[in-house]
Amino acid sequence: GFGSSKNPPPISVEKAEEIVETPTLYAPVAHLANDKKTLLVDFPFGAGQIVFLTDPYIVSNGGINLVDNAQLAINIVASGDGIIAFDEFHQGYGAGENRLLGYFAGTPLVAIFLQFAALVGFILFTQSRRFARPLPEREPNRLSKLEYVSAMAELQQRTRAYDLAIENIYTDFRRRVARLVGADNFTASHKDLARLVADRSKLTANEIENLMFKCEDIIRGEPTNKREVLELTSRLREIENQIGLKRNRKQAFTK
Repeated sequence: GFGSSKNPPPISVEKAEEIVETPTLYAPVAHLANDKKTLLVDFPFGAGQIVFLTDPYIVSNGGINLVDNAQLAINIVASGDGIIAFDEFHQGYGAGENRLLGYFAGTPLVAIFLQFAALVGFILFTQSRRFARPLPEREPNRLSKLEYVSAMAELQQRTRAYDLAIENIYTDFRRRVARLVGADNFTASHKDLARLVADRSKLTANEIENLMFKCEDIIRGEPTNKREVLELTSRLREIENQIGLKRNRKQAFTK
């Protein structure tokens, strides 16, 4: 036939194992020992040797500077001619550990950082809390200054409050004139203020003083009318123009 009923023989696979040959005539040598334990032992292994140091404190940061521990560490490392390598995995720097945290592990910096983070969190928490009742937002004044002046003028005209109108105009005039001539508005007399203004204008001191007295008489209650108030206001504005006391748009609507 075309086939055979016999199964093929099994294929044998031999695993190659690395055999390290060590002379059997050599035994471990104890270099440092006492009655309780052995500290330093070495023995040959293959083409090299293995050194066992049973107390890691000798080469630690705390014990390396004691007696001749540093020299012992140098002798152990320099005993061979090969490459010197350090097993960082068993020193706590494994692949599964954060290197930054592992670097500061065992130091007080971790505790200091946690305390600082807690302090910052506490400050943010206290600043975000309200210690009083909420206050309503202040509503802005929706009326412009021009609307305010127009409303006041219309109110004074309807109520025929001419004394109040001349009081506002004359008080502002006297205050600004006193500032211009360098006099005190509260202590300067009518005569002194009129004389200082006359030096800067074409009017005489008597005319200015009489105008000031007339305005103050109306403020104190002397009867007047709309025409007289307009005339007095025009004369006050004329004096302002002559002495160079200009009123800009901002000053005109802030009163």
